[in-house]
Amino acid sequence: MDENGKRRSETYATYAEAKVALARHETEVDEIKRGVRLPSPPTKTFAELADYWVQNRLPHKRSPKDDLSILRRHLLPAFGSLLVRDITLDKVDSFVASKGEAHRKSLHNFLTLLITLLRLAVDLGWLVNMPRIRKPKLARWSKEFAYLKADDEIRRLLLAAREESELHYALYATAIYTGLRAGELAGLLWTCVDLEKRRIVVERSFDQCTKSGRVRYVPIFDPLLPILIRWRLQCTSEFVFPTAVGTGQSRSARPFQEDFRRCIKRAGLPRLRFHDLRHSFASLWVMCGGDVFKLKALLGHQDVATTQRYAHLAADAFTADLGRLGTQEPGQPGQLVRIQNGRGTAPEIASDLPKNSCEAGVASPQPDKNCGAVRKEGVR
Repeated sequence: MDENGKRRSETYATYAEAKVALARHETEVDEIKRGVRLPSPPTKTFAELADYWVQNRLPHKRSPKDDLSILRRHLLPAFGSLLVRDITLDKVDSFVASKGEAHRKSLHNFLTLLITLLRLAVDLGWLVNMPRIRKPKLARWSKEFAYLKADDEIRRLLLAAREESELHYALYATAIYTGLRAGELAGLLWTCVDLEKRRIVVERSFDQCTKSGRVRYVPIFDPLLPILIRWRLQCTSEFVFPTAVGTGQSRSARPFQEDFRRCIKRAGLPRLRFHDLRHSFASLWVMCGGDVFKLKALLGHQDVATTQRYAHLAADAFTADLGRLGTQEPGQPGQLVRIQNGRGTAPEIASDLPKNSCEAGVASPQPDKNCGAVRKEGVR
């Protein structure tokens, strides 16, 4: 009998082996009942765990297709037939080794999903302890991203978009001058655009909440205001950038894909994705002297470290601070550097060179009774 009173049976080669196993099981059941041992997890395979996750967790994910692809193409072939409790660190290491040609980011995504499923197994009581899996370290962000680098490039793209349609012109201009994501533009309603107060309320993406799950407010800057005013007079849908039948754009809508690539080619610009218009807004903001912390709020980033990827574009950001710590090299003859309240001040030029070390504010090897007052005013 197990700890739940259910009869269990096992087969052994000899009576002696069966007798030893029975004694071991009886001892384990007694320890479980007394609370000194955790009950054995149920015998579940990784494939069963994956099925549970697909049915109960996957529908709530923002990117279900990507996760399902990772599960079917990589995790199930490697772990599907194994018992959940048999997925040990050495088996995970073997899996990593078998993906030697995979990009670090791809491998990071594989292991992230594997860890998620094993944590679910722990929560379900199917696994007592999960192996400590180390994911490859990734750079938080890269400075290598594409964006429109000059006003002329922005002008050429918008002229090409206008040849496509007024909707494309207004859509691409809004992306460039607000930094909204494609989904946020697709789900944007006119009720969230206040042309009088010059503010856009970003509260949805496609047919769900925003990526961060938070509402944010983006101002309508001067270049964009007349464009949106004209477009409002032409657009009759509740959506700001609707389809031909007045509904919201989908993820694979032509304005974000084929139409955008055609406009890029017509404008004579290097290859760009629609998301690069968001990078263009952030880059333009920084190059024009905009504050990084304000940019964080405009883009909806959770962490300012993510926004810092654009900081290198502000070449003159510290020009005004170059003299903050002083204007001359300290320690030169005829200079006296004073420290006040822990802050350095600009060196002061002494009228005469010090006659001895006491006048310079440096302790003398032999104390001089006539210069004690000067010593107190020296460097501290």
